[in-house]
Amino acid sequence: MSRNCSSLTNFSSHLFTSSEHCPEKQSIYSYTTSVAWSVTSILMALFGIANNSILLIVTLRVRSLKSGSGYLLANLFLTHFLMSAITLPTAAAGVLINLRDIQITDYYCNILQPINTILYVNLSWTEAGLAVNRYVAICRPRLYPAFRAKTTAYFTILLCWVISTGCTMPFVFGVCGSFRVIPRTNQCSVVYDGVRGQILGQSVVYGPFCVVGCAILLILRKVAELRLQIGDIHTSRNGPTNAGLRQIRRGLVLGRVLLAGFIGNLLCIVPISLVIMIFPLALGRLPVMVLVLRSVLAAVYVFIPLVFYAMNEDYRHSSRNLMLSMIGCHANVAADRPVNSIPLQLLS
Repeated sequence: MSRNCSSLTNFSSHLFTSSEHCPEKQSIYSYTTSVAWSVTSILMALFGIANNSILLIVTLRVRSLKSGSGYLLANLFLTHFLMSAITLPTAAAGVLINLRDIQITDYYCNILQPINTILYVNLSWTEAGLAVNRYVAICRPRLYPAFRAKTTAYFTILLCWVISTGCTMPFVFGVCGSFRVIPRTNQCSVVYDGVRGQILGQSVVYGPFCVVGCAILLILRKVAELRLQIGDIHTSRNGPTNAGLRQIRRGLVLGRVLLAGFIGNLLCIVPISLVIMIFPLALGRLPVMVLVLRSVLAAVYVFIPLVFYAMNEDYRHSSRNLMLSMIGCHANVAADRPVNSIPLQLLS
């Protein structure tokens, strides 16, 4: 390696450059900040991998979820898993190699960042598809048999991946923007070119939010109407006493889950979008903000899935029994189920 700012030899020269004797390119992060953030990110990644793996396995193992929204939930957890396994570890690796005076290049970002973007956009549109599925199930039950079919679920999942890939490709080829490295941070970001880039970039973020938000409002409105028609919810020891009460309870549970996830996404994603859109130069002037925003975004696929544990008894008990079975203990799911738990089939 030469003692200047020339590129590293062989193929890696397209991905990394040396900044050992280039003070203007060396890392702006201190050693303590770099190590602390990298360790935190790796721990978050491991937690996200474990958490989403359990949710994915539980969803695939429950027979009642092998239709309709179950496939969408599986795609949701799979995307969470991939983002936990790829996005955070690569970001942490970029910060750590920066301590060795090695800088990533725009070419590297144009390979890695499209993968992260495709996963993130697919996650957003999968949540939108799940919200539409729930809206049809609760507000348009006569149409739901068609939405419950495997072919519809597969088509929805395929459409989410097609949309996410199609919205990312223009940036790969520099049409509406490009993926570039933020100087001295070894982190990648998207830079929009003109109004078209801003519209495309923001639509893939806020478009799914609008769909989910409208679906939540319509679901909650329908549930309120049902409660007025039927009256207060009264259940026996074995669960809802009739189909109407079951429908109300299903709407309440799903409405709470969707609403909690929606609020969590807004709190995590909107600040990042606003900073990139309104203060693009701030990321270069305050590089620590890049790490903070990266951690906030990671909360979407690391911690928000915990909503399924917090708001559904069966996910908690099925996950616990899965862990017990993995260590050789065989628990009786039926015996451990609370008398008022809401069956997972109400999610399908």
